[in-house]
Amino acid sequence: MTKIPILRLVPQQKTTPPEEKTEEGNSQFGWEDKRVAETYNNYGQQFTMYKLTSEYLVDLVQISPGETIVDLACGTGITTTSALVRIGRTGEIFAIDMSGAMLEKAKLNVRAENIEFIQARSERIARVIPRKVDCVICNSAFWQFPQKEQTLRGIRQILKPEGRFVFNLPEQVFDFGNEDVKVKSTVTALNQEIEQELGSRNYTIEKPKHPTRRRYNYWFVIEMLGRTGFRVEKYDIFRFERPLEEIIEFFKIPTMGTPMLKSVPYEERVQVLNSVKEKLEEKGIKVFPSRWAYFVCRPIVHE
Repeated sequence: MTKIPILRLVPQQKTTPPEEKTEEGNSQFGWEDKRVAETYNNYGQQFTMYKLTSEYLVDLVQISPGETIVDLACGTGITTTSALVRIGRTGEIFAIDMSGAMLEKAKLNVRAENIEFIQARSERIARVIPRKVDCVICNSAFWQFPQKEQTLRGIRQILKPEGRFVFNLPEQVFDFGNEDVKVKSTVTALNQEIEQELGSRNYTIEKPKHPTRRRYNYWFVIEMLGRTGFRVEKYDIFRFERPLEEIIEFFKIPTMGTPMLKSVPYEERVQVLNSVKEKLEEKGIKVFPSRWAYFVCRPIVHE
């Protein structure tokens, strides 16, 4: 595991605080939709992205046997599985998700007596967790919470004084302070092929008037955590590569996708993505670099 010094590769400018809203890639579907849960679960079982980000998360926060853990936004249970291996039989996990459809999948995927599944929104965490816990983990979800600071205050409330909270943010929403040329070139190629394929199907592509700006950076996260009673103990960057097939299948999850695909009916979206995959393969694009920011936090304890 490569550790990144806390002040390297971070921007020098603060960003405007992000709006409090969910970030579903396609407004036709929600996380309660059973088709979403089914395709998300299939993707998680077949491909490695969520497994890799989960393993890195639980290793970074150093979960120990016997600890009590909250897996916030547990989805179909991939991160719960990673944590379960670390806590052993003497530990306990509260796995929370707002979607009943996702929890149904999680209960099938992770069977253990020391896991309790709870359906609740993230900002209600302090109301549904019955006692203080050692660690709260949140993989691939934090930026989607509609009430982030309320959620953070709830996490702070349920943590033991020496407890930890760990979460991550992908490059799509986090500004690392420097441009990764490989990431930019592959994402540009993907978007260009999607745009061309939609154009051939007589869809009108509306260009944004202003360039898209990532909504988080290091300093914004530090300030948000400080306002809600946390200090950052460790900041790390995780890099890995995703095969083209994995990227395409990810965008077939109904709630995922680029803004250009929002208004495209699902069945046609699948056709568009299959065509895009073939064209990118012809151009020799086989992998997409990925970069995630990780934050391990501790409660600020006043003497």
